[in-house]
Amino acid sequence: MTLEEIFAKKQFLKFRETKLTESDEKFLLLRLSEYGIYDVLPFLRVATSVPKELLKPIIIEVLDYEDISLPKRYMDIISRLFTPENVLECLLNIISDNELLKTKCKAAGILSFIGGFMFAKGRDECGKILWKCGTDYIWDGSKYERKCIEGDINLFINRSNSFKSCRTKAVVNEFLKNENIVLRYYLLASLYDKLEDYPTDIKNEAQQVIEIICEQNFPKNASELISKVLGDLNLEKLLFEELKWQRK
Repeated sequence: MTLEEIFAKKQFLKFRETKLTESDEKFLLLRLSEYGIYDVLPFLRVATSVPKELLKPIIIEVLDYEDISLPKRYMDIISRLFTPENVLECLLNIISDNELLKTKCKAAGILSFIGGFMFAKGRDECGKILWKCGTDYIWDGSKYERKCIEGDINLFINRSNSFKSCRTKAVVNEFLKNENIVLRYYLLASLYDKLEDYPTDIKNEAQQVIEIICEQNFPKNASELISKVLGDLNLEKLLFEELKWQRK
């Protein structure tokens, strides 16, 4: 059965292990471009796998969609299909290569919804954090459930540290080279206010970032950002028209 037929009959569960042909991929891209990310989510939510080449088109449609206020609805699905590392690479490339501030902001806004390789499960008698590590997705007959899996904790720690380091370095670079306050606000969620939390090889750059975000006039919340952009027509257009923020 072709993917077009699967969509027509909405038999996503029955054909979740379907291997997409070239014509299936073209059909999926067409559905994405015509109807947006939410139209294809019923298939992506249950699909066992999809070709890696579809990652960027899917992310682009996510960013083009009018409302990305609830990325948790789909970013976990996308991460399962493509791995957090590949999703991160795709988003970082979009942030660095795209000239549209709207696209940069939207991509930066969903960076914090990917990753998550380590989970705290309390502390021992000495106050040391106990970790549950590693994630996998288990098919329960109707959907995938995110589960913790056992394994070498050092491997999970290294994976988590590598992921965070890659994200932090790219975000710091973008933050310092682009002074747009709206973009910087979106990047803030992936930054730290303590120097020791940054990779050692970017300490100088990290110190510059910390000094900026700790300044009294740097917006720390939505209300402060809105107050900051009022009166600047370009910033108002970006925030209220392109990013669809509500004036308060």
